[in-house]
Amino acid sequence: MAAEKKTLAVAMSQGSDAVIEERPRPTYKGLFRFYTHKDLPLLVPAIAVSVASGFLVPAFSILLGKIFTSIGAFGSGEISGQEMEKQVTSFVIGICIVGAAAWGLGWAHMSLWLAFGENTARRAREQVLKGLMEKSMTWYDSRSANNGVSGHMNKAVKYFTCTNVANIDTLMTCKSPYRSRWVWFSNSL
Repeated sequence: MAAEKKTLAVAMSQGSDAVIEERPRPTYKGLFRFYTHKDLPLLVPAIAVSVASGFLVPAFSILLGKIFTSIGAFGSGEISGQEMEKQVTSFVIGICIVGAAAWGLGWAHMSLWLAFGENTARRAREQVLKGLMEKSMTWYDSRSANNGVSGHMNKAVKYFTCTNVANIDTLMTCKSPYRSRWVWFSNSL
């Protein structure tokens, strides 16, 4: 059975026509799309620190359970007060060690994954910019910008130039969704 490439159809408006663009569905493998072997010195320790950090919560729970077991044994008369103090002291020292390890591993965990993510994001930006720089101007002219900052700027220019805006009175007569914002702004001055 042949594996089919799953795609996601995205409707893009282009002038008065609607264009359907096929895009690949996002996957977990896609998270590492911009990974290179240069990232290995960050990725391997990041995974190891994440696994080690995962052992700290159960270790803390086990030590806390042993403290309550010692207190329970003292309450039932199985051990003396001095023996309970000795046991609880050793478990509290263990909790302090787990806490210090959690602090150090938490810092390393965040630092390593942050560095890995920043390297990946930089590489993604570079590849996108390289791809955009290789496009011809006709490719940009064939696309419509209906979203994002540039899309809003294009809409604003379109609406503000719906009439020849020679003065503010002409702008007030222009049928624009931005007119109400301008009225609010001019009244607040």
